[in-house]
Amino acid sequence: MEIYLMNTPTDTEHVIKELVPTNWRTSCIRTGTVRGEASEDNMEFDVTGDVIDQNYCYIPTFRRFYWITERNVYRKGITTLTLMSDPLMSFYFGDEEG
Repeated sequence: MEIYLMNTPTDTEHVIKELVPTNWRTSCIRTGTVRGEASEDNMEFDVTGDVIDQNYCYIPTFRRFYWITERNVYRKGITTLTLMSDPLMSFYFGDEEG
């Protein structure tokens, strides 16, 4: 499953977030899998590679944006991210795309 990793300096109260880098759709793609039981609102996601500075992501399979609330190195080359859905941006972006 694809995941797009990025940063946003925008606080949680804003509907539309500033996304860094702006070309995240083409430059920030990683692959990964949902870990254990999950909902579309909260989940753990294993990502290939190191994820150090990113605080935000998009998972096209779920058509949702997520805050990265925690990151743990699971084993070499795999980082487990704890994700919390950002419904404001997700629904705004969904309207923009559709």
